[in-house]
Amino acid sequence: MQPKKIAIAIVPSQDHFTPGHPESPTRFTHFDRIQDTFAGYLSEITLSSPSDEILKLCHPREYIEDVQLAVQGGRKFLDYGDTYITSESYAAAKNAASATCEVVEKVLHREFQYGFALVRPPGHHATSTQALGFCLFNNIAIAARNIQSLGIKRVMIVDFDVHHGNGTQAIFEEDKDVLYISSHQWGIFPGTGQINERGRGSGEGSIINVPLPGGAGDRAFEMILHRVIEPATHGFHPEMILVSAGFDAHWRDPLASLRVTTGGFHLIAQ
Repeated sequence: MQPKKIAIAIVPSQDHFTPGHPESPTRFTHFDRIQDTFAGYLSEITLSSPSDEILKLCHPREYIEDVQLAVQGGRKFLDYGDTYITSESYAAAKNAASATCEVVEKVLHREFQYGFALVRPPGHHATSTQALGFCLFNNIAIAARNIQSLGIKRVMIVDFDVHHGNGTQAIFEEDKDVLYISSHQWGIFPGTGQINERGRGSGEGSIINVPLPGGAGDRAFEMILHRVIEPATHGFHPEMILVSAGFDAHWRDPLASLRVTTGGFHLIAQ
């Protein structure tokens, strides 16, 4: 029997918010229409109760306990002033990571051809021991480690957020079995992701960064797909490809200026 088309997990985390902050539940404003728009293609999966154990795939117990303790004090900021938490943030972040793992597992077990984890809070700035850039736990890194624990060895992560995924890079920079490719705008937060950052030790060559100037637009992303991502895929031979999908490279995003159009994102997704 043919697998279903696309598994989707939706974790809006309505209780994880702080007034006026750009990372908020309003990011999900239009996603209530997604099932109607793509009827016949998407199947929303039923999520199981998440376990703290899933977080330990990428984060030490001490850090996890620090986050648990921090949320008990209610709304505050964890890092340099942009990563907030509320009393519900630990549960929200755990749910986001767990849902990402469950979607990937559905594809791994061939129940679906593809998967999309539409979750918040986001994750790719979180290192193993530090919250950063609105991120508490690194969702995509946890999902990668999870499928490795299930027998998949070679994993490729493509990150097309407008910001560099410094946390994901840091977690995998010494791992030759995880290829991390990031396209991002240079000169903005978090200031990492130079082209000469290629991994360390046994992971040398497992990091590929493509920093872009403001205004790069659709054409630059098309060239990256054909001249960087496709050759890297053929050379690395991944058993599974994960995508860290950030849509803030869009031309209407107020915090950056890569100026990718909606059509450009369609091209990337294809």
